[in-house]
Amino acid sequence: MPWFNYTSFNVNNEGSSFFLFPMVTWGKFFKEGNKIVMPVTIQVHHAVADGYHCSLFFSDVQEISSNPELYL
Repeated sequence: MPWFNYTSFNVNNEGSSFFLFPMVTWGKFFKEGNKIVMPVTIQVHHAVADGYHCSLFFSDVQEISSNPELYL
């Protein structure tokens, strides 16, 4: 959904089976002062991941965003 900004996002998977894959959503980037900001959301099933795993994901996103020349 990179065409709009958001402050929260939630997917409720209605079904009889567990949805164990992580869902990552990102929104439109924008300037805030001298920074470029982009909302990023990850939703995971607690049976396969927890806050520690999410923190690793966001740490990697921050590293890639801060040094894109190393990854592109």
